[in-house]
Amino acid sequence: MTQLVLPRFLLKGLLACSLVSCGVGVEELGRPDAASLDVTDLGTVHDDAAEHEDSSVSEPDAAPPDVTTALPDADSPDVTLPDALAQVPCGNGVVDPGEACDDGNAVTEPCAYGRTDCQVCAADCTIRSGAVSFCGDGSIDSTALEDCDDANRETEECVYGLVSCFVCTDGCRLRPGAASYCGDSTIQAAEGEACDDGNVDDGDGCSSQCASESVIPAHSIRARSLRASLSCANVGFGVGDADWTFEFWIRVHHEFSTPETWGPYPDGRLFTQNEEYAAYSINPLLENQGRIRSYTYNDTAGLHNVEHQTPRVDDGRWHHYALVREGPDARSYLDGRLVGHQSPVAPQLEATSPMAIGAPSGYPGQYSAPVELGSIRYSRGVRYRQSFVSSTRWVVDAETIAQYLTDRDFDGRVLVDEAGEDNDCVHRGGWFDAVCGDGITDGGEACDDGNQQTEACSYGIASCAVCSANCSIVPGRTSSCGDGFVQAAGDEQCDDGNTSTEACDYGEPSCLVCNSACRVTAGATSFCGDGHVQAGHGEGCDDGNVTTESCAYGQTSCSVCGPACSLVSGVPSFCGDWTLQPTAGEQCDDGNAVTEACAYGQAGCTVCSATCRAIPGATVYCGDGQPQVSFGEQCDDGNVQTEACAYGLLACTVCSETCRSVPGATSFCGDGHTQSPQEQCDDGNVQTETCAYGQRTCTVCSGLCRVAAGATRFCGDGVTQSLDGEQCDDGNTQTESCAYGSLACSVCSSACRTAPGATAFCGDGVTQSFGGETCDDANQVDGDGCSTCQLEAIQPIWSIRSTRLDASLSCANGGFGVGGADWTFEFWIRVHHDFATPQSWGPYPDGRLFTQNEEYSAYSINPMLEGGGRIRSYTYNTSSGSDNIEHQTPSIDDDRWHHYALVREGANARTYLDGTLVYTQPGISPDIRALSPMSIGAPSGYSSHYAAPVYIGGVRYSSGVRYSGNFVPAVAWIIDAQTIAQYLTQAGFGGATLIDEAGGDNNCVHRRGWVPSP
Repeated sequence: MTQLVLPRFLLKGLLACSLVSCGVGVEELGRPDAASLDVTDLGTVHDDAAEHEDSSVSEPDAAPPDVTTALPDADSPDVTLPDALAQVPCGNGVVDPGEACDDGNAVTEPCAYGRTDCQVCAADCTIRSGAVSFCGDGSIDSTALEDCDDANRETEECVYGLVSCFVCTDGCRLRPGAASYCGDSTIQAAEGEACDDGNVDDGDGCSSQCASESVIPAHSIRARSLRASLSCANVGFGVGDADWTFEFWIRVHHEFSTPETWGPYPDGRLFTQNEEYAAYSINPLLENQGRIRSYTYNDTAGLHNVEHQTPRVDDGRWHHYALVREGPDARSYLDGRLVGHQSPVAPQLEATSPMAIGAPSGYPGQYSAPVELGSIRYSRGVRYRQSFVSSTRWVVDAETIAQYLTDRDFDGRVLVDEAGEDNDCVHRGGWFDAVCGDGITDGGEACDDGNQQTEACSYGIASCAVCSANCSIVPGRTSSCGDGFVQAAGDEQCDDGNTSTEACDYGEPSCLVCNSACRVTAGATSFCGDGHVQAGHGEGCDDGNVTTESCAYGQTSCSVCGPACSLVSGVPSFCGDWTLQPTAGEQCDDGNAVTEACAYGQAGCTVCSATCRAIPGATVYCGDGQPQVSFGEQCDDGNVQTEACAYGLLACTVCSETCRSVPGATSFCGDGHTQSPQEQCDDGNVQTETCAYGQRTCTVCSGLCRVAAGATRFCGDGVTQSLDGEQCDDGNTQTESCAYGSLACSVCSSACRTAPGATAFCGDGVTQSFGGETCDDANQVDGDGCSTCQLEAIQPIWSIRSTRLDASLSCANGGFGVGGADWTFEFWIRVHHDFATPQSWGPYPDGRLFTQNEEYSAYSINPMLEGGGRIRSYTYNTSSGSDNIEHQTPSIDDDRWHHYALVREGANARTYLDGTLVYTQPGISPDIRALSPMSIGAPSGYSSHYAAPVYIGGVRYSSGVRYSGNFVPAVAWIIDAQTIAQYLTQAGFGGATLIDEAGGDNNCVHRRGWVPSP
């Protein structure tokens, strides 16, 4: 007997379940001496109560009677209740005492597909390992779209030998598998294949079973040794200057460490054409390390035109060699692979040149060599242009000139043709043995279909006779649906060895099977859940699914069809079963038929009624306006907020959010918290502050907690704030300057500190417009463009311009020469009108601006003004008679002053206009000889002067490079160590030669006050 003993304080809550509806009779519960209830079979008690005629016993669906007087008092000693009364049903979605889990149903779910293990909540609310389903478990799960499951996660390959099949992939899907078989061109060593040449032919070196064959090319009867002389006389080996192809099969028996010598030639001769190196011959050799070198010999020119050497062939295996002439190119191939290319060549072959194996036919002696030749062919035209598969079957065609297949018993005799003559260049085979596979049935052959394959019968034919690989008639291999091999020729997709269409195994919802026509198709299915009772497979029912249904709503028990297609107890469904049934109109289900109230403290709640409807519950809570003293409330002002004291009060008592009497929060001006709307600010005091030093404006919090403008103090307010470090304050934040003309003064700075004032006066180098200055050249010198800080009517500022270019000027003492060193020549110029064509003045018709060294002497500079107002300066070299520099600038005929510079640096010359590089000329030699004079306009030797519409403002000639990049032209030149000659023309310059300070005209530096002295 199972009992549940409960303490008294839980008794009232548990007795909410109607004892009568739970199956306990009134008479038993009504015994006044009942200290505990002992019920061993609650169902039996319920049945007895149902048969009792006392009207106080209710049916299960009837409302329970009032049995409160029959229940033990809650304050009585602990009582024992039946297990069924104390148990809460598993599956209500709540983990109750005694349950390890509860997922809201009474079903044991499986693991999610793909999981190999998991823990689930079982139907009895215990945690167990769930049933698993994944690809590779050996069971086909159609719900996860598996086509197959071979108990692994690998994609299999077809069984060796099948040319096609279907396999189960690593994703449990049926797909065509990778096939491996003899003849697929891949050597399957694990399956015993020693070779695989992509076919199942015998006699080609790799048998139909993929075993190696010790044979030479299938079409040939091999020679025992190279010891015979062979030639054809009727046609010869010549095609003249046309294209040709020469090829042969060869096997060398041992490694060659040095060139072999046999016969009359010491160079390993394989073939000899035209005997004694006649013009245009082919002579293949077997050289050191077993390499073939075929060359063509041109005796006319004495040249070996082609000299190709192959990789080694001395490995005891058969190799195919080909030499091709195409136009001016020659190519050699070994085993179908290009190994040599030479161009241009001239390998013509004479029309009557014979070809001999080994020594020429004219030599009486024969000789042997450790070499075997299988077949030889010489053709007109090009047979090979790129890599190819070497053929083992040669067909005599229109291109064939000569073709030989050596005899098995080749003993040195000259081979003869079919008629017994030795002058036929085409030897077709069949001389001594029949050749199986040549398409001619002879020599004991039963058949010859042109190949060495044993054919198979056509698909679907039960039997046939075919020609075998050895040219005998044998039964052909058959192929048909049901033979167990997938035949691609019959368009088979599968072949399971029969012609029946199978069905899926029981339990598979879908599968693919091989039908009677060897096509993959969907198989017929039978499984639990298909809606058909399969008694033979143990099904007791089948309702078309694999789920366990619930009983009809209101039923406490029923029988339904389970997931294994057997009758099982259904899950009951009624109000109070802990399971929400929306389709039955339930809005909630809390496992009982009692309408609860809200818990204390809830202002509102929704409870589950006795009819499983969601309704508002009765409420008792702090904030309902009724002080609930029994629940510890001291007050209740109808809300759950803790009020504050009225503004300005320093203390008060209020009702808190938990309905307790507590001191209220205070708020007043000066408490540090801004209380809106009474306050605009609160800085924690009742004082009105001032702005910080330096602030011109600010807002502060007044003593009444209102925002107000603060009193200010700052540099520039006109009041000297000594406490803040000010030494002065003139009412602004500017540092004044001294009065114009003052050389020194003291002012109040922008930081309100006493400081020296900035000065401004004529001659300080800064143009002060407020002082009436129009210029300031930092001096008090007149005639330099700025006089008493007023502009003088000249340009450039530092120069006194010439009235016109009508004077001859030269210096005789130093000359203009620096030899082969670097130099810089520059001047200021102004042109008065547009130059449409070159201007002519003086003795020269080319617009000469300067003349050096008079009559175009060697190494001179001669700038001129050309058409379009462009300056072209060139250096003239009479030694070579060339104009080394011919630079031309952009147009300058705009009546403005321009600066021009010509720089020689090494072998380069650069031209600058107004400081911008306009031209660079490399590779020159503009040397300037020593003592070469320079004249403005005509040379100094000309007595007459001439005028031109041009002003020259300043001229300077320097040693070295003054400008290497773009620059701003200077308006004040300083005489330095680089200066060779420097001139600044004077006002009224009218044709007289300028003189230096000493009164002579032989000083190349004209200082005259226009530029500062050094």
